[in-house]
Amino acid sequence: MPWDEILKILGSLLAVGFSAYFGYRQYLSQKEISQYSDNLKLIYSPKQEEVLAAIANLDTFRQTRHLKNITQNILINRLYTELDYNVCHAIANQLVNMVDDKNPGDLNRIIERLIDINYNYFLQTYGMRGRRKDLEQIANTAEEIYASQLQHKENEMKVFGLLDDLKLTAKQKWKEYNEVKDTAGYKIKWHKQVIADTLGIVIAHATRRNIAGIKAVFDTNDFNYCTFRNIAIYQCSMKGSAFGSSVFQNVTLSNINFDDTDLSNSSFENCIISGGTIRATAFDSCLFTGVKFQNVQLDDASFIDSQFANCEFEDVTHANPLLFYKSEFTGSTLSFPYSPDDATEEQVVDYLKKSKFAEARIEDIVRGIEARRKKAEPPREEYSEGGTPPVK
Repeated sequence: MPWDEILKILGSLLAVGFSAYFGYRQYLSQKEISQYSDNLKLIYSPKQEEVLAAIANLDTFRQTRHLKNITQNILINRLYTELDYNVCHAIANQLVNMVDDKNPGDLNRIIERLIDINYNYFLQTYGMRGRRKDLEQIANTAEEIYASQLQHKENEMKVFGLLDDLKLTAKQKWKEYNEVKDTAGYKIKWHKQVIADTLGIVIAHATRRNIAGIKAVFDTNDFNYCTFRNIAIYQCSMKGSAFGSSVFQNVTLSNINFDDTDLSNSSFENCIISGGTIRATAFDSCLFTGVKFQNVQLDDASFIDSQFANCEFEDVTHANPLLFYKSEFTGSTLSFPYSPDDATEEQVVDYLKKSKFAEARIEDIVRGIEARRKKAEPPREEYSEGGTPPVK
């Protein structure tokens, strides 16, 4: 057979082969997308076991880049409405499983999104407070109008309108007020707590996998009453945020930049805080156990009434004795120009008024000092002049 005919036959076979191959690939792709879509629907199932199974099945699709990006966004958005800790834990683990060990960019984007969700709830808290106050006033006014109408039924349809309409309006306004009150008072707090705990799980899981370059930037966030365990953040910034009454265990925070943040009444155990500045930030009434401060500049950082047990201070500069007022050191050393024990409450308050702390932060610190002093004072025995003293 001539070569030209053989080449024609081979060309035809190759064309058919390529068409069949690409057709098969397209079939597999469409099948994968169909399976993916069916699985995603179950993520919003009312049944917990179906949701958990659907989240676990996402492992099947994480190697496909465009599906991986969509999956990350869907899982993060799912957290906006989730209060079930089992579901949140599964989502946190799946998010980290999708991250490349050598590329922390995806992980840091996930961390940033979770912090943004917390900020969203932080803003809602203030907005809801104003709305709740307005609705309370509107509801009270509606009830007053209805009460007035009951006393002057002769004015019905002349001034106020029908009694039944007024009663229905008053009920509706109180219903709206109570719904907003519940959302502002409880639901948003629950969501903030869940998001904070989920963030802790994400960073802890990433730390266990030794993913390098973990970054967290907290800006005007509320993470009070949260727990962070077994995490390492390569670059940590806290600005205008709150981490009061929180727990930090086996936490390493490097390349820090703390500014105008409140961490009062928190517990730090076996932590390392290193490389940066702590400015106008309050650690009042904190408990530090086995904590190492390394290469840190204290720029108006308050540790009033805190306890330090077996802590290390290496290259810590600008430690102001006045801002360690009433603090206790056990097995810990920190050099001061003079002992904090020599300071007086008046000196501390005078310094705070001239410090870099925000006015609201100064008021909080001063109130804390006054409350602790009053608590430490013996009870006063007061009785009227000429009366009988209390029997001891």
